[in-house]
Amino acid sequence: MGGNVVKLVRQLSKALVLLLSVYAFTSATTMAGEPAGTVPAAKKRASDQLSLMLFRLKMFYYEARSSTVATLDLPLFKAYFSLPESKRNFYNIMGSLHLSDEQHRVRQNLEEWVLMLHKRFPIGETCLIDREGQEHLRVVGGNVEKPVHFSSEEQGSPFFKLSFATRTGEVHVSEPYMSADSFRWVVAFTSPIEMDDGSRPAFFHFEVPLSIHQELINTQDFGFNRNRNLIYDDDEEGRYFILDRSSGLLIADSRQSIDYELKAERHPHKTPDLSDFLPPEKLRDYLPSLSSISDAPEFLTAARLMQDGGEGVLDLDIEGQSYILAFMPIAGRDWSIAHLDPVN
Repeated sequence: MGGNVVKLVRQLSKALVLLLSVYAFTSATTMAGEPAGTVPAAKKRASDQLSLMLFRLKMFYYEARSSTVATLDLPLFKAYFSLPESKRNFYNIMGSLHLSDEQHRVRQNLEEWVLMLHKRFPIGETCLIDREGQEHLRVVGGNVEKPVHFSSEEQGSPFFKLSFATRTGEVHVSEPYMSADSFRWVVAFTSPIEMDDGSRPAFFHFEVPLSIHQELINTQDFGFNRNRNLIYDDDEEGRYFILDRSSGLLIADSRQSIDYELKAERHPHKTPDLSDFLPPEKLRDYLPSLSSISDAPEFLTAARLMQDGGEGVLDLDIEGQSYILAFMPIAGRDWSIAHLDPVN
């Protein structure tokens, strides 16, 4: 499997180089001899730029998925759940999961691999969860948690049932949810662990902050290393945004700030006297609406095409300024990505 991943990465890299070359050529020559600044040339430029941004997004999701699958290729997962003591959970007098010395040994080897993932990705949390909803491993923000802190009630997680229903070797990508560990909106990548007898005792998952999409469309050179120095693209005159079509909310927007972290008045570490009966967090209380970009009728009419899952390149007049709006759906998600570019 590892060879196939390397081969696919090389193919994608070659495709990116080719795409960049084509874009550089068409940008220099403009469209069919059209002078720069004309609507046809602006449409071509906006469409090309959007294709590059979509490719960047696809590469991120490919990298996250392939890292999940590669992790599950480790024999350590099968070794852990092949242990007799891993087939039934034991708890101490305090109600915490009790692990044998051999379970500890295998789990610590797994933690070393997970810590490498945390160095590569901006991961908020990583877990190993069994069919009873019991955690057997947890790393939060690059810090290994002790078994005494493991949760035994993960069966209520929004991705629990779907993770076990996912086919072996494939990865389920969850809808955004508020993480109870990192206290921010995240997206989970999960995949089941399948034993030689076909049983699935657990699944592996990690959370990526939803804000990664904001960084992705805002920066010049997006990387996967969590210690990277982000260089924001101040030269981009246009605007990129990612729309959740079902809600009309902006998952990301390169021209406005979005706060993805749990509000202070609902944060257990920032508000000590917080009630135990708070209602669930709602995305609409955090993300801006599509109309925050513009409430001009022409823009909202085009926006309806986006929400219907359409694809297109339109020229618009918004408050006396000419714009090109290029948009297309994102495969595998109920989202669309768009580029609103002014015509100079």
